[in-house]
Amino acid sequence: MIVARHITHHYGQDTALRDVSLHVKQGEFVSFIGESGSGKSTLLSVLSTLLMPTLGELYFLNQSRKEIADIDAFRRKNIGFVFQFHYLIHYLTVTENIALAMDNKEPARIKHILEELDIKEISARYPHEISGGQRQR
Repeated sequence: MIVARHITHHYGQDTALRDVSLHVKQGEFVSFIGESGSGKSTLLSVLSTLLMPTLGELYFLNQSRKEIADIDAFRRKNIGFVFQFHYLIHYLTVTENIALAMDNKEPARIKHILEELDIKEISARYPHEISGGQRQR
């Protein structure tokens, strides 16, 4: 569950979000629709913990964002998202990019993920050597 209360975010003098509140229940699907520049990406960055709001409160699974000591570990365990653009490290292979985001870097676990995503055959390639869809996976 994600609860956002009165979220505001500024980039310098510019206001990207103003007083946004929402409640997303566990298992619920939500989409954000709006014009370019309306704050959709900023809101997703805040909700995914990649960006701290200037003002407001965030709660994840009934815990305040401010009380989560290791936000990186929390994000890896509880939050998933696919970026519009493929943020892969260009000098790492597909396998190395996957391992970078994992706590459990056992080869068997990485192999399982590669198989689940149907990208085992490209595991030794670099991001510039694979398709956009493969990069997203």
